[in-house]
Amino acid sequence: MKERHAMQIPNNEQIKRKKRKPRKAAALPKPTNSLATDIEIPTQKLLDAQEEAHLGNLIQVSFSRIERYLLSTISGYEQCLELLKEVRDRKRVIALWFPLRERMEKDAKKAEKELRLARAAMEKNSKSSPKEARKHLDKGIKVLKRYALNHEFLFTFATKIREADESLHALYELPCSVKAKKIVLRSRDRLAKARDQLVLPNLRLVLKEVFRFQPTGMKRSDLFQEGILGLHRGIFRYDPKRKTRFSTYATYWIRQAIRKSLIDRSRLIRVPQAVQEDLRNEDSKKDPEERQRVQRIMRGGMSMFGEKDESPRDRFDWEVASSENDASVASENFHVETVPSEVRMALNSLKPREREILSRRFGIDGRKAQTLDQIGKALKLSRERIRQIEREALKKMQHKEELLAVYEEL
Repeated sequence: MKERHAMQIPNNEQIKRKKRKPRKAAALPKPTNSLATDIEIPTQKLLDAQEEAHLGNLIQVSFSRIERYLLSTISGYEQCLELLKEVRDRKRVIALWFPLRERMEKDAKKAEKELRLARAAMEKNSKSSPKEARKHLDKGIKVLKRYALNHEFLFTFATKIREADESLHALYELPCSVKAKKIVLRSRDRLAKARDQLVLPNLRLVLKEVFRFQPTGMKRSDLFQEGILGLHRGIFRYDPKRKTRFSTYATYWIRQAIRKSLIDRSRLIRVPQAVQEDLRNEDSKKDPEERQRVQRIMRGGMSMFGEKDESPRDRFDWEVASSENDASVASENFHVETVPSEVRMALNSLKPREREILSRRFGIDGRKAQTLDQIGKALKLSRERIRQIEREALKKMQHKEELLAVYEEL
């Protein structure tokens, strides 16, 4: 019995056991969604709230430094002055500058004069030349600072400073300009690095928003590019002080960019975004007949609809669906026959003077669209009277501005 219950002590060889080979992880199934086959994106680890706030603060600080020192660089000064001239000559529109449009001519001339005087001062090659040139530049900077620049312009101008050829004039070697250039370029590089750190982890967010749409007339890869542009706008405007996650904030900019691209580029006849959103709104003031007419104009392209039971949280959830007919190719009869004939029928219901004013205003029957001043000289009427007649005529017309806008685009 003692031998039976005696403890047996294992030796070292028995203690050593063979190490088990680790099991291979089961291979993940390949995605079967055919929608993702034409878009491949790099994936990076998502950022937490603290990292997003840090990058957002870094971007805002960089923009504030660029805005402060950009005009002190000669290249930045010249770019802002050129932009002011383009807006003054109506080659470009900046809504933020509308309140200052009456003084643009005067300010542009003054800023250009101060730049010219600064160049002349540097050509003297005297000891007081830098001081005198800086004095003139400060006066010009004071004028240009009245015209605020958005973040896109600031980033673009800061990028062009590095590419500018500064061997053309001695003014570029002004000490204050050289110092400001170093600060602007350093801030621009820091901003670009922080922007990339926010963009790459959120590319999947753009892809997710692209898959919410079923585009007709556009590729998903094109929508993806538009979504990235919206993501960049969201990055430039993100304010972490509001304690909002960046993904939540950027989603609205991405959707806005995608919807605008679909509205502007996916159909042959561009229907204004405000009209489409008004049709989508249940509280629209348009009567049923007007809604049907505008939808008939939109036919032949694509329409955008939202779910009937969508919650306020998902009020930007759009579904792009094709119309009853082939959405990829609009009918030529619609462009050549339907719209012009409908416009003529609507004009025949007006008085001769009203018909003449609308024909001149919208360029109907082969005419070139005329301004109120041109119509007033031809018909010997004041601007106010022409505006009143035009308003009354549009109220009488069954198709109103939408149909005339479509005719104007043809």
